[in-house]
Amino acid sequence: MRTVLLFLLLSIAAQAGLVHYYNFQGNVNDQAGTADGTLLNGASASAGVLTLDGTDDYVQFGSHIVPTSGIWSVVLKAQSTSISGIQELISQGTSGGPGFFMGTQGTTGMRLSDAWGSVPEDFIQDANFHQYALVMDTTEARFYIDGVLKQTHATFTTTPGGDDTRLGSQFNSYGEYFSGKLSDVRIYDHAVSENEMTNDVNSTPEPSTLLAVPLAALAFLARRRRSA
Repeated sequence: MRTVLLFLLLSIAAQAGLVHYYNFQGNVNDQAGTADGTLLNGASASAGVLTLDGTDDYVQFGSHIVPTSGIWSVVLKAQSTSISGIQELISQGTSGGPGFFMGTQGTTGMRLSDAWGSVPEDFIQDANFHQYALVMDTTEARFYIDGVLKQTHATFTTTPGGDDTRLGSQFNSYGEYFSGKLSDVRIYDHAVSENEMTNDVNSTPEPSTLLAVPLAALAFLARRRRSA
C-alpha cells in the first residue's frame, strides 16, 4: 500500500505544473484548468486541431492565461505550408506594454514578445506539426523548436494589462492572423525541461488520462480498505 500511495503522490506532483491544456476536441475547453476559449469568425476545433484561415479568425480568452512574471512555459504545436509576413501563434497584452507573443515573420525569423523581439529561427513550413516552446526560468528565457534549444535571452516580464490571450491573432487591432493549424497548447507554471519537451514532440496524452493514474490508485486503496 505504501508503494501505491507513493506512486499516487508522484503522479499528482508530475501533473501539478500543467495549468492550462487545450486539445481542441470540438471546442477550446481547458482540460487542466478553467480558462475556456471562444472560437471567433469561423475558427474551428476538431479532432485535436485548431484550424485558422489567416484572414480574421482566432480564439479569444477571458483572461491572461500566460503568466506575466515568474517561472512558466508555453508549449504548442503548429503547422502551416505557406506563411508570408507577420503572423501570431499566441498573444496577450498590448504593444510596448511590453506585450507577450509567439509568432513568425515567415522566412525571416520568429517573434518572441516585445521584450525579446525577433530571433533568427524560421517557422518550419511543411505538412507536419512542429513543437515551439518558450520557457521562462529564473535567470533566462529559452526558445525551443521540436525540443532543441535555439535561442536564449535574459528573463523578462510582460504586462498584465491590455488584451486577454488570443490564439492565432495579435493583441489590439493589429490582426496578424495565423494561417494554419495549432495543436496541443499547454501552459505550465514551471520551466519545462528539454526531456519533457522531447517526450512530447511526437506524443499527445489524452486529457481524459491526466488524472487516470491517481484516480485508479485511489480506487485501489479504497478496495483494499474495504476488504481489510
